[in-house]
Amino acid sequence: MRCRRPQPGNESEPTLPQGLIDDLAQLYGPGPAVPEELDQAIVALSRQRLASRRRAWIVLRRVAVTAVSAAAMVALVIGTWRLQEPRRGVSQSPTVARQPAGRGDLDRSGRVDILDAFSLARHLESRERVSPEWDVNRDGVVDQRDVDAVAMSAVSLKGGAS
Repeated sequence: MRCRRPQPGNESEPTLPQGLIDDLAQLYGPGPAVPEELDQAIVALSRQRLASRRRAWIVLRRVAVTAVSAAAMVALVIGTWRLQEPRRGVSQSPTVARQPAGRGDLDRSGRVDILDAFSLARHLESRERVSPEWDVNRDGVVDQRDVDAVAMSAVSLKGGAS
């Protein structure tokens, strides 16, 4: 390929000092003559190969970004699922125990709450048979006063019987 001298007005191409150009021409000689068509064909082929490699990198980058995004989504879904899954052998809440909390814990959830009072009230309202252990105030009768005692215990600031 011939060494092209910079054309006036074309500052976009790098230029060499004239002394270096003369020394290189003297050292290596004029070189073989290459027809302009062949020179342009080689440049066009080089550009075509460079463009195909660039397209391959773009496609590869898109595939990689998609794969990383999919992996992140899977990790997020699995992480969310694992957080919602109950653990075996571990209580869900530290306040919930298998043993009743004491008088008033009618559903044996481990704490006296308003659900105990509601359950007792429903049993009394439906005239179902009630257990003698539901006599929370220990007056010998399971009635509305026991429901009130459980409700008051559930909403007290001291935390009731739990």
